[in-house]
Amino acid sequence: MHTTMREFRDRAAKFGLDRAECTDCGRMNDPTAELCYHCGGDAFEDVTLSPRGEVQTYVVQHALPETFDTPLPIAIVETPEGGKVLGMFTEADEPHSVAIGDTVTIELKRFDRQDGQVLYEPKFRLDGGSSA
Repeated sequence: MHTTMREFRDRAAKFGLDRAECTDCGRMNDPTAELCYHCGGDAFEDVTLSPRGEVQTYVVQHALPETFDTPLPIAIVETPEGGKVLGMFTEADEPHSVAIGDTVTIELKRFDRQDGQVLYEPKFRLDGGSSA
């Protein structure tokens, strides 16, 4: 099954930092997963990821719609539980100061309301140092 970017974003907004940990391989999955994306297992435990993590990779976006401040760093952050979170930085004194290994705080910020449900998206704030 193919997932569109909107479906991916909407799921992330609905579930925030909630994940489903596969009891077979220990990997994190979307809470709606029926089978583990990694091993095909079908048993899960509910997990809420820590609101802190480490930058695994990032990009600094320079060309975005006018509603965004640019340059804007966007990253994938891994939490201590092994979950990965995609999001934008809310505060970066110098956007190019973001580095792989930086520790961040993950905050859920309200961004929309859909079908009577408030949707949130993860935003990152640098903690001021590298965990490496």
